Amino acid sequence: MSIEQGQERVAERTVAINAWDMVTDEYHNAKLIYRTADPFFVRIEIEDWHDVIIAPRSVLLECVAGRAEFLAAPDKQSLRACPAAEPQWTLWQVRQGDLDLALFRVDRQQLADVMTGLYELVPAGKEMPLISWDAVIAALLA
Repeated sequence: MSIEQGQERVAERTVAINAWDMVTDEYHNAKLIYRTADPFFVRIEIEDWHDVIIAPRSVLLECVAGRAEFLAAPDKQSLRACPAAEPQWTLWQVRQGDLDLALFRVDRQQLADVMTGLYELVPAGKEMPLISWDAVIAALLA
């Protein structure tokens, strides 16, 4: 089921995927939170991780098949992703400016399934009418 252009309904989808911290050798749950009111971005909350990563939906889809990254402001976290040596994994490198903060391994098929579901909810090219411009303006003026 997809959200059609002009619909007033706001949907939120939260999905947990497995994330393995390659530095500390610990398993974490990573929650991917997607809101149709902010259709270009996915919020990533990693269990026991001190900060939230806001990643473009397109970058998370691209990293399933190859290298992808987005750069954030120096005081914000960015994500660089690429396939791992083993074909079932994707690596997420969390960075802040030039500093590497963490390296997580996520299941590539699990991520692909989540991203397919998000693009079924809001197909590519159908995002703009869903943005809550009043909320954007309020946030800019706050």
